[in-house]
Amino acid sequence: MFNALHEDPEYMKQIQYYKKAYPSVYDLQFLQQSMFVIPVPFSKEHKNILAHCKELLEYQNGMVAIHPRHNKLITALRTAVENGERLIR
Repeated sequence: MFNALHEDPEYMKQIQYYKKAYPSVYDLQFLQQSMFVIPVPFSKEHKNILAHCKELLEYQNGMVAIHPRHNKLITALRTAVENGERLIR
C-alpha cells in the first residue's frame, strides 16, 4: 500500500525523524498532516477501528464497499463485538 500511494515503506524511520525533528508539535494530528498512510496498532485502538469500520460499511450509505466474494470478511466485520478490552469474533 505504501508504494502504491508513493509513501516511504520505511515509515518507522519517518516517524522517528518527526519525533526528533519536531518534538514540541509531534502527535497523531501532526502525523495525519504529514503522512497519507498512518500505521495504527489494532491491539490499542481496536474499539475505535471497529466502530469506524462499522460506520463506514453500514451507516454512511455504504461509503466503503467490500466485494461479495469476501463474504467471510463481511460476516466477521458485521458480527464482531467488543467486550471490555477483548474482541469477540
